[in-house]
Amino acid sequence: MFYTKMFQFIKKILKFVCICEIRVGCHPSDVPSPVIIFFPLTPGQLNCGFAGLVTCRLENERSEIRADQEIASAWITIKKSGLRLMGFSQNSARLCWGGLETLHVAESAVFALKREDAQEALFFSEERTAALSGIVSEMNAFLANEEKFLEEQSAGIVSAELEIVNSRILLLKDICWMLDKDILSNFQKITALAGAASPAEIEKSAFRKYRKLNLLLNALDRLEVRGRDSAGVQIAFSLREKKDLHEILRGFAESGLSDEYESRARHGDLLDLSICVTDKPESSSDGVTVSFTYKTFSIVGELGRNVAELRRSIARDRIFQSFAAAKTICETALTHTRWASVGAITEEIGRAHV
Repeated sequence: MFYTKMFQFIKKILKFVCICEIRVGCHPSDVPSPVIIFFPLTPGQLNCGFAGLVTCRLENERSEIRADQEIASAWITIKKSGLRLMGFSQNSARLCWGGLETLHVAESAVFALKREDAQEALFFSEERTAALSGIVSEMNAFLANEEKFLEEQSAGIVSAELEIVNSRILLLKDICWMLDKDILSNFQKITALAGAASPAEIEKSAFRKYRKLNLLLNALDRLEVRGRDSAGVQIAFSLREKKDLHEILRGFAESGLSDEYESRARHGDLLDLSICVTDKPESSSDGVTVSFTYKTFSIVGELGRNVAELRRSIARDRIFQSFAAAKTICETALTHTRWASVGAITEEIGRAHV
């Protein structure tokens, strides 16, 4: 089995090398995929080790997303073979919850749902998201019931079997937690970050930008224990041609946002809510980069306040929403900075590209 998988992996690599182009010293977003780029030109990013010498862009695969259906199918098997329904016999540990193979199928499907394309398909399907949310609610109630039954019967269970059952409970809890916290809860955060009441109000072209921004803010929330006095994020949108920017600005004139844009885009220090427009020196085209800066500070910081303030500012920013929804954006860079109360310490903790 191992050698078969290894052979298939090597076969895929050789196939990719045969069909892709080879480029030297160009920006990854400026060339079609599939391609291998030696010495990629990314001025706003400092790569470490091999990543600075070569990068790859794979061909986009448009396969049907079925991971949530696999979870639903595995869940039917799991709840039909619970400990309370089966009772506890000699083979209960081996057969409970559909066996270890069923749990691994569900776990693999959850990992598949963490992919960006899978989350995009799920995010814009209210029916599929509601079905997955229902499964999570059922799982939580099911686990509480199973744990209660196990506690009642634990005195008469052999320790080896009890160990197997407990390990599977932990695995099922992990599956439930990932579905709830890593996927469904982040859908709610992305919707709020976009200033929308529901996913239907968000342009599909904006989802991946908001998803990456949400991941960065989640990371900042975890690291905030290191300093709560101030925080900031900068989001840079790259457009291939200046005419794309003019098209967005024309929309501002129609919606009455031109004055606000001009006020925020004035040259000067990068203040909170400031917008910086610069030419892209790394590109052979006449493209531009538009950067949005959001900052917050407090003399005595409270845990969670920084990220909450940044989220509110972004959610209320109609100009940012217009750029996020634009289909002409070819690249998005996210950067987090923190300014300590003493000295000028800047830390970059995340960068993502679309």
